Amino acid sequence: AALLHFVERFGDEAVARHSLSVSWRNEASILDAANASVASLTGSKVRGVPLRSKAQELGRPEPVRAAPGVVATRLLSEEDEAKAVAGFLAARRAELASDKPDGVVTAAVLCRRRSQFAAIADALHAAGIDYEIVGLGGLLDVPEVADLLALLEIAHDPTRGDALMRLLAGERVNLGPRDLAALYDRAEELAGPRDEREHTASIVDALGALPGPEWVSKHGRSLTPVARRRLTELAGVVDAIRSHTYAPLPELILFAERAWGLDIEAGVARLDGRTRRAVDAFVDAARGFAAAAEHATLGAFIAWLDAARKEEDGLSAPVREPDPRAVQLLTVHAAKGLEWDVVAVPGLNDGHFPGVSPPSASTPFYSSLGWLDGIGNLPYELRRDRDQLPQWGFHHATDHASLKRTVEDFREAAGAHELEEERRLFYVALTRARSHVLLSGSWHTGGSTVRRPSIYVEELVAAGAVAVGEWVPQPGPEDAPPQVERMPELWPRVPTQAQLERRALAADVEPVGAALGAHRAPLNPNPDS
Repeated sequence: AALLHFVERFGDEAVARHSLSVSWRNEASILDAANASVASLTGSKVRGVPLRSKAQELGRPEPVRAAPGVVATRLLSEEDEAKAVAGFLAARRAELASDKPDGVVTAAVLCRRRSQFAAIADALHAAGIDYEIVGLGGLLDVPEVADLLALLEIAHDPTRGDALMRLLAGERVNLGPRDLAALYDRAEELAGPRDEREHTASIVDALGALPGPEWVSKHGRSLTPVARRRLTELAGVVDAIRSHTYAPLPELILFAERAWGLDIEAGVARLDGRTRRAVDAFVDAARGFAAAAEHATLGAFIAWLDAARKEEDGLSAPVREPDPRAVQLLTVHAAKGLEWDVVAVPGLNDGHFPGVSPPSASTPFYSSLGWLDGIGNLPYELRRDRDQLPQWGFHHATDHASLKRTVEDFREAAGAHELEEERRLFYVALTRARSHVLLSGSWHTGGSTVRRPSIYVEELVAAGAVAVGEWVPQPGPEDAPPQVERMPELWPRVPTQAQLERRALAADVEPVGAALGAHRAPLNPNPDS
């Protein structure tokens, strides 16, 4: 919003204003919906004209499509919504493929929150649709990258039993419940009596002090020979990584990758090389961190990655060379400046997108605490863009009652402000697509609460700016929330044929790798020398 006042603040003389009038990317149906979505802003904070499509500008007919350009749907549950998203993408990509010389139709799912990714990814996988999660946070969800990070976390912090559990339950170690219970017994044994412990038992400590083959816990459990062999191998890798923490961060990560065999795994995991690209992107992130950080230690890098999960806007970095044949999952913020043929925007529920507290019986307006929701926030009055922000009029209060009223007034003003900001974000999501957009939501998002549709979708439906697809009626108070059926699965997992072939290939490569390793130059503990 501050850009709208750039001329007043920095211009020395009157200048002419010119608004973008033609979008050379979007078809008219998408622009009609986008223009309608920001119509309430026009004339207030946005000085512009409705966008026209390329065909409209050149006087040509719009492309004839088998389905409407923008469709709004509402399903009962998030799982139903995710399936609808997958079906929409499959249908629209099939429709547009004939228009493409190479048959490649680009597509994306733009989410307001990263927590939406899992359900969408599951639905895409079930539908046989290839996908990839874009962004540093998404990079950390790639299995091989997550395994590599877990190794680093274990080597750095012996209390990270959660990271060790990932590896123990993973494809490489694949421990069963019996061996996991025995390993926990060993951790309890090492920790000593409960009333004398300084800290809780750690299975990472147990990994570093594995018992002999004759060991039996007080509960009568012991490690199987296969489990002991796999755990011994893992413990050796962790010790080796710890002994190389003197190395520069990128070299340490590459060493960890080789030590656990992830370099081979990443190279043969997928024919398209996407796993290899993901691991390379992770190493690139480490190089970038090492170049910018004053103290590029392993602990600092892990803390930085933790921040990346929580603050994706500040630390997101796209995976290199995304596959145009795969549906890309990313946040709306990360999608700014990008474009696809087909886009789905799920989770359009009041309170989620827009992420502002919706009206209720006690508060009949969209509300937000703004900077009042945490003591670490900078008051709006101290910001350089304060002229565009709501202000808390506490200085007008004369007693507790009037102070309370100023807080309520501020909550209403802050809610209206954030509603406009999110409206701009919604506009961004709409205009990322060339030909087709799905705007979807669900009445239930977990729990018994029934969510209303996003105000942005309701406005477009009321204005007739979008087509209405499947729209499940709102559940009544007597209707129970849907129950998600989970199919039982075997654990430890039975390896697939592809995994068995991959392991056999890795086993053939390992002797060659060992021979090559003998000729590798050792890591230099003093890289500046």
